[in-house]
Amino acid sequence: MNITSIERDKHYSKNVFEEPGYRDHYGNLTAMMKNHLHLDRLRGKKVIDLGCGYGWWGQSLIEHCNEVVFIDGRKKNLAGLRKEMPFAVGYLMNVEADQFPIKRADLILCMGLIYHISNPRALFDKMIKVAPRVFIDTTCMDHDGEFIVYHSEGSAGSQYSLTGSACRPSPNWVMGQLREAGYEHVHDISDPIGNRPPGDGFPGLIYDWDYRRTCGWRRGECTLRRMFMATRIKDDELLK
Repeated sequence: MNITSIERDKHYSKNVFEEPGYRDHYGNLTAMMKNHLHLDRLRGKKVIDLGCGYGWWGQSLIEHCNEVVFIDGRKKNLAGLRKEMPFAVGYLMNVEADQFPIKRADLILCMGLIYHISNPRALFDKMIKVAPRVFIDTTCMDHDGEFIVYHSEGSAGSQYSLTGSACRPSPNWVMGQLREAGYEHVHDISDPIGNRPPGDGFPGLIYDWDYRRTCGWRRGECTLRRMFMATRIKDDELLK
């Protein structure tokens, strides 16, 4: 399904990474992910923080693994990362057009990215060639079928689409496409620990929402989100 564009809200064009209080909730979000990782088994492993923004997801694992590689499509986001981590390994990459700058990794964090691109499945096909496991956090469409809506989106803000093309997938679409790409074992690990009320400079988040088949992706001032864990390895030793 294609729609021309989505309505711009009061957060449009803001750099949320610079909004006071925005980072405060990341401890809860990263906990949702870390609750499903054997952190003590990450020693010697390489992690990619894809579409990293200011790198907060990857930074949450840096003490546990051998290396975190930060990748983003915007130079100013990588500059924001390096203000906090001057020696961070960072690469500029348009995930829709470019190949990965490194050939192999043990884990990809793809958080808050796929709904800002036009073809998430093509990205899944790239990721499976680089890493056997991935975490994905995304805004989702409220429908229990396998559906995706494509639309245009502004590219002014640091957290928005790089190309102006975007989408809103349903949770089952994400899980189905990950399996078809080769990540045979996929789990929805969404947890209410990730829920956040709206703030002055950013929308709220809901992770434990029920299906109402509205085909929308908001409830009031909150965005509908889900987090997924996927691996091509049965009984993966790194995952819980």
